[in-house]
Parts: sequence; C-alpha cells; structure tokens
Amino acid sequence: MSWDNYPPGAANDPRAPYNEVELPEVEFDCNVTQTLTIRTSVSTNNYIPEDDYDDVCGCRTTSYDTSDVNWDEEFASRGIGIPDLLEELKKRLDSEIENIPEEDRKGRKCWKYLRLKELSEACGGWKLEEQYAEED
Repeated sequence: MSWDNYPPGAANDPRAPYNEVELPEVEFDCNVTQTLTIRTSVSTNNYIPEDDYDDVCGCRTTSYDTSDVNWDEEFASRGIGIPDLLEELKKRLDSEIENIPEEDRKGRKCWKYLRLKELSEACGGWKLEEQYAEED
C-alpha cells in the first residue's frame, strides 16, 4: 500500500472510479414515441338498431349493429385528443406568461416564468403519427 492509500499502481490509472472525469452534457436530437390509451365515450348515429326478444326476461330489447362504424373518424370528429389538449395548454401557458410582469422574469422570482416557458415549449413539436379507435 502506498502512502496516499491507493492500491499499488492505481493512483494514476484513468480507469479507476476515483479518477474518472465527469463528461459535460451534450444535447442530441432524437425521436420519442409514446403510446397513450384512454377509455372514453364516443357518440354516433351510424348504427343499425335491431329489435330482439329476450327469452330470459320476456321483454323486447334493442341491440345495435356498429360493424360499419369507422371509430377513428367518429372520434376525430367528436373527441378531444392529445394534440388538441396540447394546443389548448400551450395557448393557456402563453397567455399566463404574457401576464407575468417584466420584473418577475428575472432574479429570485423568475422560476415561475422559466417553468411556464419550458412547459409551453414542450407543448410544441408533437406530431400525431397514428390513431386507432375501436369499440369496447
């Protein structure tokens, strides 16, 4: 053992954990794909009603044939998707950013301004690659 408490020959070994240099962060462009799913109600008038007789309860019931419904189109015309939510969120964040006084954008109070700006920027640039809706 040497006087500096390193194992013999390890004091100048660049691979030793205590001699590793921490590299600075470098920014890289990348594509991120996230899959989200929501269970929601979608209204449609594109169905065929079929009257049935239920032997068990002895009453008439109605079932609906929705085999010809394009659920993607129905959701797109009536539902609110993630791109819509991001667009609305960005508008609200930008409005809130505009209302922050100039003196609160610097110094100790700037954390709120910086966070809102970061969130607003994160709302942009998203592209809907694929959407799939089906009846449950």
